[in-house]
Amino acid sequence: DEITCNTILSVYAKSGQVDAAMKLLNRLEQDWEDESSSSLATTSSSAHQGVHPRQRRIAYNTVILAWNNYAEKHCQTIEEKEEAGNKADQILDRMQRHGVIPDSYTYNNTLKTLSVGNMGTAESFLDYMETSNECFV
Repeated sequence: DEITCNTILSVYAKSGQVDAAMKLLNRLEQDWEDESSSSLATTSSSAHQGVHPRQRRIAYNTVILAWNNYAEKHCQTIEEKEEAGNKADQILDRMQRHGVIPDSYTYNNTLKTLSVGNMGTAESFLDYMETSNECFV
C-alpha cells in the first residue's frame, strides 16, 4: 500500500539511496496509471479517482528530499550537486504531469536541493515560485 511504500521511500531518502527511491517511484507511478485506467473502465470511477492525492504528494516530496540528502551528503563535485538539483526539479515536473499538486514542502525542498549545486538555478526557481499561483497550496 502507499503508506508502506512512502515509509520505504523515507528510508531510501535518509540513507541516500536515490536509485532505489527512483525505482520505487517509477513503480508507484505505473500502479497509479494502471489504477486510473482501470477506474475509468468501471462504473464507480468517480468514487475511485483521487483517493490518495496526499499519499502521492508525500511520495514525490520524499524522493525530492532523497535527492537533497544525496546532494548534501554524497556528492563531491559541483557537477554532481547540480545533477542532483536537476533530478529534484524533474521530480517536481513529473509530479505536476501526474496531476499531483505541489505544496510548500515540495517547492522548499526543490529549492533547497537546487541551491546545493547552483545558486543561479536556485534563484531562477525562486523567481518562478514568486510568480506562480501554485506555490502555497
